[in-house]
Parts: sequence; C-alpha cells; structure tokens
Amino acid sequence: MLNKLLNLSIPAKTFGLILALVLVFSGMILFYFLPLMQERLLHGRKEALMHVAHSAHSLLDEYVQRVRDGELTLEDAQERAKKRIKHMRYGQGDYLWISDNAASISRLLIHPTIPALDGTDQDTPLNAEVMRMEYGFQGPVKVFPGTMTNLLLIFSEVVQTTGDGFVAYNWPKPHQSSINEERYPKESYLLLFEPWDWILGTGLYMDDIETEMHILRVEVVTFSLVILLLVLPTALLASIAFTKSLRILADYADKVSAGDLNAGVTGRFYGEAKRLMQAITKMVANLKSALAQAENSRVEAQRLAEAAELASERLAVTLRSIGDGVIAADTEGKVLFLNRAAEELTGWSQDEAQGRLLSEVLQVRDDRFGQVEVLVHRVLEKGIVLQLGGTGRLVSRDGKHRLVASNAAPIRDKESRVIGVVLAFRDETEKQSLLDEALKAEKLESLGVLAGGIAHDFNNTLTAILGNITSARLSLTEPDKAEHKLREAENATYRGKGLTQQMLTFAKGGTPIREILHLGELARESAEFALRGTNAKCVFELPDDLWSVHADPDQISRVVHNLALNAHHSMPQGGQVIVTGANIEEAKIPQNILDSGPFTRISVSDQGHGISSEHLVKIFDPYFTTKAHGSGLGLASSYSIIKRHGGIITVESLPGQGTTFHVYLPAVPTASPKHRDAEEDEPDRPGGRILVMDDEVMILDISVDLMEHLGHAAVAVQNGEEAVARYKQAMADGLPFDVVIMDLTIPGGMGGKEAVREILKLDPAAKVVASSGYSSDPVMATFQEYGFVGVIAKPYTIQQIKILLNKLLA
Repeated sequence: MLNKLLNLSIPAKTFGLILALVLVFSGMILFYFLPLMQERLLHGRKEALMHVAHSAHSLLDEYVQRVRDGELTLEDAQERAKKRIKHMRYGQGDYLWISDNAASISRLLIHPTIPALDGTDQDTPLNAEVMRMEYGFQGPVKVFPGTMTNLLLIFSEVVQTTGDGFVAYNWPKPHQSSINEERYPKESYLLLFEPWDWILGTGLYMDDIETEMHILRVEVVTFSLVILLLVLPTALLASIAFTKSLRILADYADKVSAGDLNAGVTGRFYGEAKRLMQAITKMVANLKSALAQAENSRVEAQRLAEAAELASERLAVTLRSIGDGVIAADTEGKVLFLNRAAEELTGWSQDEAQGRLLSEVLQVRDDRFGQVEVLVHRVLEKGIVLQLGGTGRLVSRDGKHRLVASNAAPIRDKESRVIGVVLAFRDETEKQSLLDEALKAEKLESLGVLAGGIAHDFNNTLTAILGNITSARLSLTEPDKAEHKLREAENATYRGKGLTQQMLTFAKGGTPIREILHLGELARESAEFALRGTNAKCVFELPDDLWSVHADPDQISRVVHNLALNAHHSMPQGGQVIVTGANIEEAKIPQNILDSGPFTRISVSDQGHGISSEHLVKIFDPYFTTKAHGSGLGLASSYSIIKRHGGIITVESLPGQGTTFHVYLPAVPTASPKHRDAEEDEPDRPGGRILVMDDEVMILDISVDLMEHLGHAAVAVQNGEEAVARYKQAMADGLPFDVVIMDLTIPGGMGGKEAVREILKLDPAAKVVASSGYSSDPVMATFQEYGFVGVIAKPYTIQQIKILLNKLLA
C-alpha cells in the first residue's frame, strides 16, 4: 500500500496532501477549538453574572450608607432597593432576584418575572431539579443526579459556606408565568449581602450558549468548505504545471546519466523549476570540465606516482645499505619500517615487525629515559630530537645484548604536524670494549694517584695521633698538658674519620638514611659551621617557602660544608659566600636536567678567582684538586651523594668572576619537615646490661671501657653464634641483657644481620643496635626492616654511646 502511494503522480500526491491538511485543520477546529471556545464562552458569561451581582451589591451598599447617615429608615431603604433591583436588566429577558437569609425561615423577597413567588419561604415547596453546586468562583463542586430540592435551602447552603457561588438547576424562562411550566437548564450566581443578610441571585440559560455555539459551528464549517474549494483546484493546477517542467528535466537527467553530456533541454520553465533547470545545466557543464581536469590529473598523478615509487625505492635502497639501524613508527608507537641493519640488530624481519609495538621490536633501555616507549612519548609530545648517547642496552630477539648509541627524531608532515618517530641506532659494543680497556688503564693510573694521596693524608693523620699520644704519655706528670695532647689526638682521629667517610661515599655511595628536611635551615647551619673562624662572610638568601626534600641530613650537610669551604679557599683575602635557595618547577628546569620536576635548588656562590675551562671539566673527578692542601675527594663525594639522592650538581664559573655551584634535589612540596631540635643533655641511666659483638678485640676493649665508665655492665663477644648463645644463657639465668650492640660484618662468622633474627626468635622484645664502619651497607639506612631498633656508625664517641643507651634504657 505504501509503495502504491509513493508511486502516485505529483499532482495526485499534492491533491491528497492538501486535502489531508484541510481535513486535519477542520477536525482540530470541530473537536478541539470549538469545545475550548464553548468553555471560554461559558466562563466569560459566568464572570458577567458575577459583575451584575456585584453591581447590585454596590447599590445595596449605597442604601446602607444612607441609613447610617439618617437619610432613610431601614424599611424605606430596603423597599427602595428591592424596587430598583426588580427592574434591573442586563440582557434579553435576564433579571435579578433576592432572597432573605436573615429570618429563621428563608424566604424569597422578589422575583421579577414570576410575582407569585414574592414572599414565599422555604416551607413553601419552591422545588427544582438541582444538578450542581459550586462553592465560590471555581471553588469546590458538589454534584446532584437531577434531584428535586428546595432552592432556598440550596442557596442558603452555598452563601453560608463561601459567601458566593453557582447553582445549576432547571427553571422556566422569563416569558413563562408559573414554575410548573416547562423548565430549562439554568446556571445562577449567588452573592451574600452581609449587612442585611440578603442573597442576590442572577443567572443564564444554557440553551442561549448552545445557540451561540451553533451559529459559530455553522460559520466554521462554511469557512472550511470555502477554503477547501478554493485551495484544492489551485493546488492541482499548480502541481500539474510544475510536474510538466519536472518531467522535462527528468528526461534530460536520464540522458546525462546515460553519458550524453551534450544533450539539450527545451521548454518553458518558471520559478523554482527554472532555477532547477539552470542548476542542472550548470552542473553538467561543470561535470564536463571536471572530467577533463580529472583526466589531466590522472595523467599527472600517474607520473607523480611513478616518480614517488622511484624515490621510495631509492630511499629504501639507501636505508638498507647504511650500517646504522633505522626504525620508523607511527604516533601510536607501531612499527612502519625497519632497514636491514635494524633487522640484524633486533632479530626481527620487516614483515614480522610491521604493525607491532616499537617496544616489542626494539628492546632498548637507556639510563636516562628508561624503556623505549618513554623516549618515543617524549619525542612525540615535545617534537624534539633526543640523543641517547652510549648508554643504551639493546636486547635482540635471540637474547643477545649489545650497547648502542641512538637518537630519536619526530617525523612531520608538510604542515609540520608530528605524524611519527624515527629511531636510528648504531652497534657500539666493540667500540665500548676498547673504551673500557682504555678506561681500565686510566683508572689504574688514577688509583695509583689516589692510593698515594690516601697514604699521604693518612700518614699525616696517624703522625698527628701518634705524636700527641706519645707526648701525652711523656706528660703524665703534667695532667693539663696530657689532657691537651690527648684532645689533639682525638681531633686528628675525627679528621681521619671524615676522610674515611668521603672515601666510602665516593667508592660505594653511602645509602642515604632519608627524612623530610627543610633544606634552607640545613644549608644555613652547615655553611655557618664550615666558615666559623674564617675571614669569609656568609650571606643567605633563603625564602621561607622553600620546598622540603627527602634526604639524608648528614650527607647533604657534608655537601654544603664542602661547597662552603671551597668558596672560602677560593678567596684567601676574604669575601662573601652567598647561599641562595629557590623552588624550581618543571618549566624552569635547565635543559641538561632530563628528569621532570619539581626540584629545590641550593646555590653557593663566591667572589674568588674562578675556575679555568681546562679545570672545570675535571672538578668532579676523584682526587683532582688545585689546592696545595686537600684530598680532592670533596667535590667527587658531593657529586656521588647528590646523584644517589636523585638530584644533580652543576657549576658556573669564569676566571676572575667567581664560581657558583647549584645543587638540585627532588622536592616534596606538600611534606612538612620535622624540627631538628638541639639534642638535650639527658641524665645518665647507669646500671644496664650491655652485650657487645665485634670481631676486633681492640674495639671490644674500648667499647667495654666506655660503657663501664658510663656505669653499665658490658659483656664482649666476637661473633654472632657466641652472641646468640650468651643472650640465651642470660635469659635462662634471669639476668637478660638490656641492649645488644652488634657489628654487621664478621669475616668467616655470623654477622649482626643474621644474629638479630636468632635473638628476636628468643626474645621478640630484644633491643638490638646495628654498628658498622661501612655507611654503604643498606641495613644502616633501613635498619627497622631487619629488626634493629637503632644504628651507630664506627668510630663512635662516648657522647654518642651515652645518648644511645640513655634513649634505649629510658
């Protein structure tokens, strides 16, 4: 059925569409707008009834006022008001009536059209068929099924409830003289006049509304038929004329679609049909021109394709012939191409690798960038060329490892948009082997220099210690002089400890024992301590909002101390050492720092003679120094410390213009550092039982002497097995040890790391302290993970032992 309708001619479709629209329009008027208009008409007439009743109400208000003013008596005023209202008319035959609601029995005062009803009361059967009662205008409605009811009682109920309202009932028309004649549906409005307790009433007959609506319906139907008779023939004629033009154009379009672009079109066209004809002929002309251009473009494209194919073949031959590996990938990191050298280095062929992820084919890890996908992401994100240097490690498909030097660059289209990445890499394994051999020889030479320097410094330190001890022994009869010499020997020992710490840091790094630090406070304390007693002046420019860092306070303090001393040594005649701090966000990080931020920076500047370009590249080499007195390990150990904290140290210097060292440490902007309060001198807590384990007898003797001097009972053992046995026996005897101090490393025996586990099995509450001369031992940084309650580094002083034992025995 639908197909038959769609295949009808345009005039038939047009005629049917217009007919349907007219029918829909007429139906809407008949079934929606006419009922709506009837409802609005009834609503308006009811409002008119209210207006008439309120006018009568205003008239009665005037008479009430005249009674109050003494012009009329109440009886005279009421009589005059009834006469005036009895003769009020507002439409053809419409009238007002009044009933008295004040008496104990309601009665009808006036009825203009049926005088016989004047004075009748509710006991007189003034009955009518009541259909509906409405309390107030648009108020609650009470419906009756056409019940015969006394009207006066109904009127009284309505006005006593809301003061006004409507009642629908059947009643004779004005030309009838008796209520017993034929009755018609009527709607009356009731309004209470409170001063006299009168009910004013007026109404309208519903058949009057019906008469008006009948006239309106006839007019609407007539109007719709006129429209239908005028529109349908006109639309039919217009569609026939338009269809003729469309048929001519359709025939022309068929010829064009069949390939006859030279066909013509004849006939008369008007309006939109003329515009359509002009558009079609113009489109055909453009099509002929486009076909001619397409043919020319096809010939040109074929020529360019042949040239591109030749250029691509030459590029492929070139890439495959070079010795470096080349891999291209798209923006999703999927391989597009790899040359023969890349196939040999990775173990993947072109066909196998194409479409796979670059990280799967090229398994390269670089010390700075990590996995290859991180490198590719940075190239695509920033659109820059990145050089991997010689640190990349390539693992081929067969598991073979190679060292490669690589770089990555973005691939751009003609609008400079990044559409991919290309990686080039070279096998540097053999070259690196040769460099390693050369480096070994160089390191052997450096180790010789280093060993000589260490021997020189330790000889000086041992000479000072030996000389002061000998002098003290010879001065036993002079206690003050002996005390002074022994203190000098102790100071020389501390210098030896500092040299040892620097060598350990340089050699093995020293695992940082980290905590949240306020870097500004630490830098200020360290610099002031380093320059105390010198002719250099410290100037600090440290902002209050400097970000905190997660670092080892002793190691970072040593770095600032070294930098401050170097600044002082570069100014023999004195000057200012300027210590500044800054928060460095990612956007402000120097280009030579590859890691992302944020960083906290501490800078130490001097006004000295500066560093020559020749020496500037060597300042961080171990044991390189230009000072007459120095170990050459200060900057090397500082560099090692900062690197192991995930930071970097840089230098800026020009001869004669001073030097600035910048220390960058990873910041923790949201963390709050603990206050580094000064250690209070706690009261001694003697009487503890201490178990000390160390493989050096001399250290055991000294440790026992120090602890007995502090009032503790100390027991010495030389290995872990003996320590566990002594601890077990002490528990069995009822004399357990309060604290155990254990060396971590025992050559050929059980060390502290193993022994603490055995002791904790015996006594989970045991207080065991780790002791070591190697700060690089990871146990010293994370001692809690191994079961220790504290650490103490060798050599230690009596004050350090005192603080440790007081804390554990508290």
